[in-house]
Amino acid sequence: MLDILLIIVLLILAGGGYKIATAGLEIYDSSLAKAMALPIGLVVLIGLTTLLAPWLPLWGCLLSCLILFAIIWLVVKTPQVQGTTPPPFTRGQKLLLLVTISAALFYVHAIQLLAFAPDFWSLYPISRSLIKSGLPVVHPFFPWISLNGHFSKQLLIATLAGAVGQDTIRATWICEIFLLISAIMLWALVIRKISHSARAGAWGAFFLFFCVNVGGKAGLMDAFDNGDLLVFTILGLLLGLFVDIIYKAREHWPLHWPKIILTTVLAGLYGFICESYLALVLACFAAGSLIVCRRRTSIAKTLLSITALSILGSLLISVCGGGVLGSLARQSARQIMAIPYQNKALKAPTSSYTSVSFPKRHLLAIRLGADPYQRFSGALNTALFRHYKPLLDDGGYSSIFGLKVLILHWLPTWLAPLTLAWAIRRRSMCGYMFGLLGLIAYFTPALVDFGPIQEAEYFRWEFAAGVGFAGLMALVVADLIDHATMLKSLGWRRVAYSALFIFIAANFVGAQRLLNNVVIEAQKSSQAAAKVLWPWYPNTYRWLLSCKELQLNQRDLDLALWLWQQPSTKNIVWREHAHTPEQFLKCAVINGLSGTLSCEHALPPHWQPMGTAPYLPNSSTVIFQKQPSLPLISGLGANWLVSKRELPKEELLNFSQHTSSDSIIKPTANFVRTFGDKRKYWLYKLENSLPLTKEIVPQEASESSAKITISGLPKASAWMYGQAYPVRLQLSRPLKGWLRAYFQPQTDRQAPNNLANLPLTFWIEGQSSKIMLCPPLNEGHYQLSWIYSQDGRSWQKLKGQAKADYLVSENIDEHLRVKEIVTSSPQNGFIILKNIDNRPFYCGGPLSIKWWVWSDKLHNYRSGAAAPEGETTYNQTIPPQGEIKVNWTTAEPLPEAGFRLDISASAQIGQNVTVSRFF
Repeated sequence: MLDILLIIVLLILAGGGYKIATAGLEIYDSSLAKAMALPIGLVVLIGLTTLLAPWLPLWGCLLSCLILFAIIWLVVKTPQVQGTTPPPFTRGQKLLLLVTISAALFYVHAIQLLAFAPDFWSLYPISRSLIKSGLPVVHPFFPWISLNGHFSKQLLIATLAGAVGQDTIRATWICEIFLLISAIMLWALVIRKISHSARAGAWGAFFLFFCVNVGGKAGLMDAFDNGDLLVFTILGLLLGLFVDIIYKAREHWPLHWPKIILTTVLAGLYGFICESYLALVLACFAAGSLIVCRRRTSIAKTLLSITALSILGSLLISVCGGGVLGSLARQSARQIMAIPYQNKALKAPTSSYTSVSFPKRHLLAIRLGADPYQRFSGALNTALFRHYKPLLDDGGYSSIFGLKVLILHWLPTWLAPLTLAWAIRRRSMCGYMFGLLGLIAYFTPALVDFGPIQEAEYFRWEFAAGVGFAGLMALVVADLIDHATMLKSLGWRRVAYSALFIFIAANFVGAQRLLNNVVIEAQKSSQAAAKVLWPWYPNTYRWLLSCKELQLNQRDLDLALWLWQQPSTKNIVWREHAHTPEQFLKCAVINGLSGTLSCEHALPPHWQPMGTAPYLPNSSTVIFQKQPSLPLISGLGANWLVSKRELPKEELLNFSQHTSSDSIIKPTANFVRTFGDKRKYWLYKLENSLPLTKEIVPQEASESSAKITISGLPKASAWMYGQAYPVRLQLSRPLKGWLRAYFQPQTDRQAPNNLANLPLTFWIEGQSSKIMLCPPLNEGHYQLSWIYSQDGRSWQKLKGQAKADYLVSENIDEHLRVKEIVTSSPQNGFIILKNIDNRPFYCGGPLSIKWWVWSDKLHNYRSGAAAPEGETTYNQTIPPQGEIKVNWTTAEPLPEAGFRLDISASAQIGQNVTVSRFF
């Protein structure tokens, strides 16, 4: 019943969008107006929600939009059809569109029910927290960080979820299916309109959805899970509208100003969704106008004025929505008014900080990552081309004309010079727009530096370039088919058709691989097959329990739904769980279902690829799991604590008592209830926790005369992250209250953001205390400093800073070598590791030793670059010139030839260091 209600809501939005398209935008092609209807409705809903959310709940924003569209539907009359009728689709072209829609629907529906991508689950808590607390968007795993990125899809889903009982997963399922159909038809009809070719429209939709092949994405078909489907659907809408304005300026006078104004408004609202692509589409509009003005000088002044006004208006509207453009506008205003930043160290990646620098220091180069998904075209992962794939490296800056960047793309980009020459020769406005889209997207990240985080998000621009070049290639293919049909000789016609078929198939290999993988996955079990073949969607909670990769059980659902019913809009939960990528997905789902925020995670270290989920524990969590102490968790701002065991009262609960002084209030933990039968969760309510703000050391913190002397601090090579080490503090005078320890990086190589090293919070009473410390996650040179507060509000800096370096990787590299690798059988053997130094080797905890099998055939590690074949630990001292024997096993037999066994070592949680061979 609720599904039907959401469908009705989408139809109302589409109805209002249809009226705007026909009456305001002068879209007289009924089919195109219907394809534009839902995207226009969704853009307007996102814009209204963004502007009204500070004052209205999301359901109020949705109701306001529905009332507005109902009024538009009743008041605005559909105009009579004017102008020329676009060429109709032939039976074969309709069949091609039907195949495109059917294949895309099958893939999206199957992936939705088999398993969403990890990116979806990482963002899932945002959509649920928006329902409960509204804007601004807060990081679900770091509650003190406000996000400035592209989260309009989450806002849209959270708003629409009001129609299906606040179930954002169900709203995502239904909305994506309707949007997918609209997107395919929109692109096909927009291309048909601006190219005046039905064949180009049909093949354009096919190429855009299946033949882009940039990185792991085959096309728009598999771009639905992170919001790109919505982004590129609106991009296609705006490209069509801007080209239509250029056509009208070139052929028809006077201009229809309502069309220009509405297009400007829609473009401005698009900036709420994706600012970078707004700049991209506006640049295409400006370049297209310049091309027309060069050939039609009589309209140049008017068209350039219209273009400038439309671009300026779009940017002004977009700035009102905040986000990246709003941030850039505020930065510019600060520079003009000479207002300094309050804390330059907090221009952090975690808050999506963006800057613009042109020309960039590394001109005509982009900073590649180490994720193979964003390094190699999906076409290279097929059996035909896998042998030609080069080795994966650590990334870094590479020329956009070099092999490292080109192998990220496929034929549409490789053949772009030829297709661009075709567009210029044919003077095709549609070809110009797709070519400009590809060129501008390809060169922008190579010319402009957008700051550390945006600089690493090169894949967004590369995929947009691939979309532009794929659309341009579709126009060329349609033109070649036109020429092939006109060949008089049947033999030559067959040769031409065969060559075109092979060429199209070569572009389709990436999508074919993805579709084939879905079929294989569905065949693994009857349950998976039932999910894929069932035409609609199951109960959300039953589906969540059936997803094995999420590892959810009934007690998880009971806990999450109970927390969802709690009245606070900002519940911060510390939950005990294993800190692995698999458990992180489970944590994200529980956060989303409960509408809570987590505080037990650490920001991803610099040695992990950009975009890695923050699954690792922070220092407070590491210490708490070794020795429970309530101030550690209270210092993270948590107001709920979920434990897998009943916490010791003598260490935790008895501590939670008010002192006699009213100005000094200790944190408290009160047991609430348990969840589950045999394996339980214990839930505690925390009071008097400290809010963890953006500044670890408040600017107003005063200097104290008290001094701390620390003893027992481990050496730089004798401690590791993931372990807790006891130290003793001696104070120059007795203190009672909160004590925070924080590690200040002392080298420029480390991130200046002090949020990367969360403070450790303790309660101190007296003149001496024994506490536990854990080094920072990122290795380097640090200074350990202290701040103190009685009430948790006014802080004092204590004297007694100490040097606290952490250099375990350097210790491994200096001491360990692989002396011998022995293969006893195809699946096991042993390794001899030697300490080549004259000093004993011990790194302060369990040394993690991993082995990897390099395959010459795959040109990669057999189990992937992120996962070793096996792992073991060694927790003893290796004497000078001593040796240890490490047994290794593999799940699969080693190849007979063409392989290499590599060994690495690391801290329990740390960067892998390849152990060099001694032979």
